[in-house]
Amino acid sequence: MRAIEAIYQDNQKPTVFKTVDKSIRKGDLVVVPTDPTHRVGYTTVRVTAVDVDIDPEGSSEVKWVAGKIDEDAFKNTLRMEEDAISLIRAAEMRKKREELSKKLLDHHAAEIMESPMAKLGHAEPEAPLGGKVPE
Repeated sequence: MRAIEAIYQDNQKPTVFKTVDKSIRKGDLVVVPTDPTHRVGYTTVRVTAVDVDIDPEGSSEVKWVAGKIDEDAFKNTLRMEEDAISLIRAAEMRKKREELSKKLLDHHAAEIMESPMAKLGHAEPEAPLGGKVPE
């Protein structure tokens, strides 16, 4: 068993907790039980020191750490969600553009085919300055 110190908020006096997790380091977020008079369940604290001494004669209860939060895994999950949302938005935008393009073509096909832009590249070749059209 080892003891750690952690704070609930910045500039607060650290509280001592006990754990068997040897991977907990200074700066980690860990989950601890809350005081039932204030909240029911658990809350997080930031570790400020590890392997501290516990006063065996102390009168206050030293609570257990319920677990360590894997912040890197959580950040990775958030990045994956962001990437998935971006892909979905891009697909939705592409679908909307395709639907709009189809609507425009369906409703204005004749006008579009008769427009000067549609005739570019399909016009009869013009005669060069010499007068004859090449065959």
